[in-house]
Amino acid sequence: YLARWSEGRVNSTGSFASGPSYSERLEEMWGFWIEFTDLFAYHVPQAPEPEGRFHPYEDGNGGTVLFANTFPHGQVYQDFVMLDIHWRRAEWPADDTGAIGLVQELKGPHLQDLLLGPGSLSVVEVQRHGRPGWHVHADWESTPENGNPAPGGTVEWDLIDCPGSQWIWTVVVATNQQRFLSELRAIRETFRCPIAGSGPSG
Repeated sequence: YLARWSEGRVNSTGSFASGPSYSERLEEMWGFWIEFTDLFAYHVPQAPEPEGRFHPYEDGNGGTVLFANTFPHGQVYQDFVMLDIHWRRAEWPADDTGAIGLVQELKGPHLQDLLLGPGSLSVVEVQRHGRPGWHVHADWESTPENGNPAPGGTVEWDLIDCPGSQWIWTVVVATNQQRFLSELRAIRETFRCPIAGSGPSG
């Protein structure tokens, strides 16, 4: 840091060290990259201790990192947004049936139980970052366990085949308000796979 006096004014120059962003901290811990917006509180630069701001969960065959936010809705209900990132050791689904089977093995958004009617899941094969993927969509009847949300909702799973990874990665978005869905999808699109050889061990 350097200060100079010139013509009655102090001119200063210098550099200030800044800590890693929240996305950078997550990348350090888990290998993946994702960028948040104001929809979540995680995008704040230099957010302290990410471990205290999400809820990692591991079940012996993979794990999940959970992100969520809620918003008041009148006097009774709450609106919610959720984004979960799963990694799981499994065979890559060869068809629609396999993709549905894999997402049904996962815990529901934010570890909540899903109430899905028969035939409520739809599947389409997609490309994610130049790799094969599966997109699964469902209408979700949310429950009071999730902070007394307004009824109804959407949940989407994107299965991603990350090169060099021993895991199948799944990004899940869910909300009970359609006005949040486009922003959730935009956040999902920022997901980047771990570099081969990095990411969760196990």
